[in-house]
Amino acid sequence: MNVRVLAVAGVLVATACSGGGSGPTAPGSSTASPTPVPTTAPTTAPTTAPSTSPSKSPSVQKLNLRIVIPLAAKKTSSRKHPQYVSPSSTSITVVINTVNGAAPPSYVTASTTTALTVGTNCVIAGGGSTEDCTVAVEAPPGTVNYTFAVTDGTNTLSTLTTNETIAQGETNSLSVVLQGIVHSVAFVPAAITPQSAPGAYGQTADVFAYDADTNLIVDPGAYANPFTLTDPEASTSAATALTLNGGAASNAITVSSPDDVVVLDYNGLAINTFTMGVGGSIPGGGTVACVTGAGACDATVDNPDDITFTGTLDDVTANGGLPADPNYGQQTVYFSQASGSANVSGAEVGFTGGYDGEFEITLDSATCGSGAAAVASVSPNPGPETTFAITALNPGICKAKLSEFNWSGDVTGAGFPLTNPGHPASTAGSETHDGTFWISVTSSGIGINSRRH
Repeated sequence: MNVRVLAVAGVLVATACSGGGSGPTAPGSSTASPTPVPTTAPTTAPTTAPSTSPSKSPSVQKLNLRIVIPLAAKKTSSRKHPQYVSPSSTSITVVINTVNGAAPPSYVTASTTTALTVGTNCVIAGGGSTEDCTVAVEAPPGTVNYTFAVTDGTNTLSTLTTNETIAQGETNSLSVVLQGIVHSVAFVPAAITPQSAPGAYGQTADVFAYDADTNLIVDPGAYANPFTLTDPEASTSAATALTLNGGAASNAITVSSPDDVVVLDYNGLAINTFTMGVGGSIPGGGTVACVTGAGACDATVDNPDDITFTGTLDDVTANGGLPADPNYGQQTVYFSQASGSANVSGAEVGFTGGYDGEFEITLDSATCGSGAAAVASVSPNPGPETTFAITALNPGICKAKLSEFNWSGDVTGAGFPLTNPGHPASTAGSETHDGTFWISVTSSGIGINSRRH
């Protein structure tokens, strides 16, 4: 599935209207063509003296700018819209920055803000799904640099600065695609499923961008403020990476268009759910962030709990456990005397640093003791192996822990989960843990007295 960063882009269609100071006409109404300006120079010198009366400022033609505002846009919709104008739009400001590269002539109003009001310059259309608004925009002849900005009265929701060519003495028609201003983002990839061997397991994702009023930004058009996605897992376990439009894998990409395709590459390593980083600047101040809500930018990993034990039991009352036990509710291998051996095996979903699921084992010195007073011994020690032989030596409760073995660098603990923050700790009744299990050795002596008669 393509990662559609649903971009906001508003199509504002402008057509020429009559010159002078006339106001906007209703959408679809006819407009008078401007009177052509003579371009041929006189063949003889004037025979009358020039007038001494004050000169009259020339009249500037205006264009009717049509704005279609959707009245109901669903935040989770992936439907393409023919325009982006936020449902929260209440006004539009049109600024004429330059004409032919210079300051606008004195007869041109450089900035105009128009309220978008039903009954004044807007009508309900599309069966009640849109507001169809028309405003007049000054259009002096030449190359005009415009800035269009649609607001909700407080926040600018979409904008565009662009050059438009206005032909003198002709009917002009313009089409402007506004760019939505991104305030927040949601990153929603498909669930990541750990694999038993390294491979290429690309996960496509949906990227949703929202304006200041949490309206979903839809295409066409680019974003006014592109934003970045940063994959923290790419720089820790190197199990994932991001690609943009089929480009090179990276830990960070910049999303700038509704048609950008984002893929989360994944190699199958056993990892935890992680949160994608979001960044970027908002015009006027502020930083683009993940939308508010649990898991809005999470890459969810199936079965994030890691090590499953074979050869252990849960230390609960039915197995002789008591709430005061240090190992209560956790996986334990039991010995009823200070001798004998038992095997404990570990496994995890997804390949580990060694690719074949091998671990090293560590006995906690504080609880397991050492030398002649050791509660138990293990073989092999430290490993790597998937199955370890535990031998009981002395009464006690000893804590042991498995860590992954990284064959590529011969370094212990290089893989997940033990060096990856956030892995869930052992919990009562759970068969999967962070690598911790316990060794319980209990011994007793029974004296039998007999008397002969």
